[in-house]
Amino acid sequence: KKPMYLLAIVSGFYLSLAQINALANYVLAITRIYQALIIVIFAYAASKVISSVISWGIKKRAATDSKVAVTFLPLTGKVLSIFIYVIALIAVLDQLDIKVTALVASLGVASLAVALALQDTLANFSQAFT
Repeated sequence: KKPMYLLAIVSGFYLSLAQINALANYVLAITRIYQALIIVIFAYAASKVISSVISWGIKKRAATDSKVAVTFLPLTGKVLSIFIYVIALIAVLDQLDIKVTALVASLGVASLAVALALQDTLANFSQAFT
């Protein structure tokens, strides 16, 4: 509901700015900003959808008394939301003509370091539920 309102407001604002003749020199910049805002709105919508699905899954699993699912579903939802926002941030930066190759490489190295650091912790955590 809210992302659709935001989409309508941003689209209307963009269309009205694109029609002003005094801003003809800035149409490219206005279009890039509009596209960046659309990316952010879609990321917000995707995050809300994931949050709703995770909440539904928790309610469904709570009825079956599955502690593993109830424990891991919120964590999974937060990780997916962060992943969506990081991808959206990279897309927005790319849309605004900011070089993102170094950022993507840094994120890859950082995620590998975090995965290696958490390997034993996650193994112990998963063994506690089996």
